[in-house]
Order: sequence, then structure tokens, then C-alpha cells
Amino acid sequence: MYINILLKKILFISLLTHLALSQDNEFNKVFYKKLVSVPCVRILNSTGVMGCQSLKPTSGLLILTETQDLLNDFIKSDRKGKYVVILPYELMTNDNLRSLESSGKMSGVLTLINGTDPSSSNSAPIIQRPIFLSPDEKCPSCQFGLYRNDESRYIWNPNGLGIIQERYDFPIFALYPYDKPSIKSYNRIINGVQFNERKSYVRFPLKAVEFDALMYAAVDASTCLRRNFCNPVGGYSVYSTPSIDMNENDGKPIIIVSAAMDSKSLFQDITFGLNNGISGSIALIAIADALSRSPTPVKNFQKHILFTSFAGESWGFLGSQRFVKNIFEPFNCIQNKTKPTTSCGFNTGNFGGCTFPCFRDLDFKRINFGNIDSIFELSSVANGISKGPGNIQEFKYFVHVDNENNAGNRLLMQGLGALSAVGGTGAGFVRNASEDGVFRKLPPSSSMAFLEKNINIPAVVISDFQANLSNYYNSEYDDGSDLDVSTIISSICSIANVTSQAVWLHAQNLLSPTSSAANNPISVNCTLVGLLFDCLTVDASCSLFDAFRKSKDDRISHYTGVFQQGSQQLLPRFHYNVLGSINANSISDRKCKNDVDCEFGEICANLHCTNSFTRYHDSYGAGLEFNEKGETTIVDPEKTTWVESVWSDFKFNLFNITSSESQIGELMTGILLTILSIICVIFGKKYIRQTLKLD
Repeated sequence: MYINILLKKILFISLLTHLALSQDNEFNKVFYKKLVSVPCVRILNSTGVMGCQSLKPTSGLLILTETQDLLNDFIKSDRKGKYVVILPYELMTNDNLRSLESSGKMSGVLTLINGTDPSSSNSAPIIQRPIFLSPDEKCPSCQFGLYRNDESRYIWNPNGLGIIQERYDFPIFALYPYDKPSIKSYNRIINGVQFNERKSYVRFPLKAVEFDALMYAAVDASTCLRRNFCNPVGGYSVYSTPSIDMNENDGKPIIIVSAAMDSKSLFQDITFGLNNGISGSIALIAIADALSRSPTPVKNFQKHILFTSFAGESWGFLGSQRFVKNIFEPFNCIQNKTKPTTSCGFNTGNFGGCTFPCFRDLDFKRINFGNIDSIFELSSVANGISKGPGNIQEFKYFVHVDNENNAGNRLLMQGLGALSAVGGTGAGFVRNASEDGVFRKLPPSSSMAFLEKNINIPAVVISDFQANLSNYYNSEYDDGSDLDVSTIISSICSIANVTSQAVWLHAQNLLSPTSSAANNPISVNCTLVGLLFDCLTVDASCSLFDAFRKSKDDRISHYTGVFQQGSQQLLPRFHYNVLGSINANSISDRKCKNDVDCEFGEICANLHCTNSFTRYHDSYGAGLEFNEKGETTIVDPEKTTWVESVWSDFKFNLFNITSSESQIGELMTGILLTILSIICVIFGKKYIRQTLKLD
């Protein structure tokens, strides 16, 4: 009897709750228009906090300040109320944001980023792009690089705004119109601004925006990790070699061909990094493919060739520093169990790994740091073509080194220059970066991690810039919209071709200051370069993703992401599959879905078990480690300790706001309805008790 009574009461309460929620959902649909936008999020390290957040939902009237003068007028004005200030991205300086914050009139910032849809003719009323815009520091990651103690270090990014490293305790969202949903949101915002302007911001109702971007992180990385509110920034690097039998005791020199896999920006979900990230990694894959077609198998050369695609390089060289640390320092497996543990979430026994410290496999121990012979690093290489006299295309790339007096560096520089000379004569299009008389040493690069352990390793960083990083370094504008696609592909293809020839010769001890490309059988497949470019920029549903990706989104974010043991993000999986297939010793007919389906030592590349020395490698801050409980701890606060906050769902809604008088009337109406609802519930319960005889 009592159970029946309880069930009837639960049914009644559930009915009322369902009705209330239904009404609330219908209310939201009618009065709020959910828009597509991207938030700036909260990042922390051992010293503090950077990024953006709102501690509670906030809203404000839409107002557009297109110029610095209009922005200054708004800040100085005596306007009443709260506003969401819309800014062109180039006005997002730290001075402007601080002035808006101190004005007391701003509840949030919405920045307009000029975007494009590369796959269609759709377009939005887009503002003019600035010539250069980088939200990063003027000397990116200098505090973690090779020259961190050098007071006279070169400033590679003089136009950097530095806002990525700042802390803002208010929401900042971005509108980047490039597809139908984002263009529709962009137009609704612009129409909302025009609606408010027609009413002179005094005749209600007016258009307003609601932000909700609560971040759980606070104080610093150590505090956040202890509270379990953060995850390490990072992911997985990929390394691969055609030398299937490489081992630490073979005494064979190792040539490293390196590139960054991803990038960063203020707004992570629209991180693109075409030049700073994608271009170098495409060149690396093209070089690996060209060498795989060598008449003499590359694995039989006098030197090994190791391809390394590092994740998280923009965050203080996460991938390269972690990789060098593991191959340089002696490794001791403290605990090895066949089953997953709290400190290691996957079965390491399948790959010959270690439970604590947690490593999926230990094949990185086969790479002897002392055998590293030289490094070829591909940096930004998508913009190496310019227009010369007579509107003729001119190629120009630059080689950066740490020490011009190092004989190995001179050999690599001169060899690349000679191979780039047309017909083997004249000045090549690969130049010494100091040909203008200024020696700048290395720009931000993965090579620094290796040189920290041995400064004498010959290392060249090849780029399309000489004195300054690209105009859109670590910016949302680094999406290639300012360049012609065919020019980008030609640029990447040209430098990949020269570099592959240099690596091929150097692996046989044949590279010289007068090397010629005339009889070199190595050449890059430019069709593959075009396909890689298309896959990683325009259409991620291309065939190279088919083996491991089901969704059909056109564009993918090239943000590094957060490190999760045993879970690889899309970009590492892409490089793993492609390089694994290119450097395969053999490919079996056995189908697979992942590496566990294959025999020990094999990998699953493009859905087939493949005998390939291609591996993932952890990428997260060198100042972080995992303890036996699987918790992330800070072991060296002087090194990289970047972590990212967890958050609740973001909200970005457009709605009509009424005058204060109307809001008071709405409040009173709501109170009356609440009282009536309570009365109805009381009498309803009494009626139900009498009808169902519950007393």
C-alpha cells in the first residue's frame, strides 16, 4: 500500500517537472537564438593563469566599434548599462581590452575574424584583413628555448600582440564566418548591431547577447591539477623510419627530418596553422614518400633517416623536449603489469611497454641520442614564392643555424643551396638567413631541444622567412586565405624536393657544397602534396582519413589539445597512418581496426597490419609527470607545465532585451504566476488525495 502511494506521488511530481522543463525549453527556443561562436578558454602554468572566462552568465547590448577612434569614444562615453563590444581582431590589443574592462560598461567582447569558406562561393560581409596579426608573444616560447638565458636574443615576432599570454576575467568570443552556420551567425550579429543603431540604443526592445563560459581552473597549474580541474596541454607526436631494424647499439648515424604537427591561437577551435604547422608537416610527409621510392632502399644507406612530427611545439616545444628527454636519459621501468592500472590506462603488454612510468611501448630506446648525425627541420614553408621582375614567380627560402662556424652546418647549408640552383649553376633559391649581414641564430624550433643536449649537432631550420616569423604567426588568420592554393602547393613541393635530395645524398655521405640535382633520382610527388593540403585544410573527409575517421566535417582544428593516455587525437592518427604506410617494410592482407588486432611489432596502418617502425610518443610539458596513481604532478616548475581548464558547456545566445520598466513588470508578473502556481499545486495535491483516497 505504501509503495503504491509513493509511486503515485513520484508520478505526480515527475509530471509537474516535465511540464516545467518543457515550458522552459519552449521559452528558450522562442526568446533565445543560439549562435555559432568560439570562446577563448583558460590555460595555466606553474606561475599563473592566462586566457579568458566568465564566472557567471553575463549579457549586454550589441555595439560595434570598427575603428580605434570609435572604440575610444565608447570607452570615454557616459553610456549607461552593459554592452557586448564587437571589435575587429586587430583592435584586440591588451591596452584596448584593459581599457574596456576598467570602463565598467563592458560585459564581454566579441571579435570579428575575417574568414572564408574554401569549399564554396558562400561569403559574409567580411571586414578587411590586416597585413599582419599575431596574438602571440614578440619572442614566442623564448623562456623555454635554447636562448632563454641570452639577454640579447633576437625578437622573431616584433608585431606580436601578446594577448595569448594575458589573463582576462571576462568572456571573449570570436565569430569566424567560413561555412553556412557561422556565416548565418555572423549576419545575425551584424543585423542586431544595425537594429540597435536604428533605435539609437534608447528605444526598446534592443538586441543583446548572452555569454556563458565558466572555467573551473584557478590560481595556477599545481592548484588546478590538485583539484582535478585541469588536463595537460599536449597529445602525441609521431616518429617513423624505414630502418625497421634500427637499434641503439648498431652504431649507425641518424639523420632527423623534423616538423611541427599542429599550432595554437587565442581561439582554439579555429586554430588552423597553415604556414606554422601544416606546411612543414606536409613537406615532411612528401620527403618521406620521395625517399621511399629511392632506387637503393634507404634502410640500406650508411645513415638511418628518422622522421619526427612533433605535437605541441607552439606550447614551449612540448613534443620535442619530451622526445629528447626520453631518448637521452637512461630509462628504468619501475613496474610492469599485464593489465591496465590507475597510472596506465591501457594494456602495455600488447606493445612491450611499461606500466610505470606509463609507456605504450619502449621502442624509443632503440634511438641512440649519441648517434644523431644531423637535423633537417621544416618550419613555415607555404609562402616561399613571390613575384619578381616581369611578374615572374621567384622562389626564396632561408636556412637558419645556431653556429655558422660549425662545419656540419656549413655543409648542410651549402648543399641545400647548391641543389636549389637551377641547372646546377647560379645562386640557388635556398639562401643563408644571415646573407643580409645579421646573424639571428635559430627561430623557435624543435631543433633547440636536441641542441640543448649537444650543441655541436649540425642542424638547419628551413623556412620561408628570413628576419621575422610569418605575418599571421599562431593566429586564426593563418588559414591560407591570403595565398593562392596552387602557389602554396608549389612552394611546399619545391622546398620538399630540394630537402629530400639533400637528405638522400647526406644519408650516403655524398652531400657536398657543390651537389647537383641533375643526376639525383629523388623527386617529390606534387600530386601527393596537393592531396595532403586538401585533406588537412579544405576537406578532412578525404581518402587519407577514411581508415580512422567517420565524421565528414570539412575543416578540422589544428589545436594541440590535451594529453590523455592511450587516446590519440585526429592529427597524430593521420600522421601515424600515412607515415606508417610510407615507411612500411611489408603490408599484410590481414585487416585491422587498431594496433591490438596485429601481431607484436606490427601497427595497424590504413586498416592493414603493417610491419613498420612507426610509433606514437607522449607530448606534454617537460615539467610535468604522472605519479603511480595516474595523477599529473609538477616536477620542475622552470620547464613547460601548461594545462587546460575543464569547463561546462559554452553558451552564446542572441535575444531581445527590454527596458528596465518592462523588466520590472515582467518580474512582478513572474512572481504572481509563481504564487498562482503554488496555490494550484496545493489545491491540486488536495484534490488528488481526495480523488485517489491517499489519506
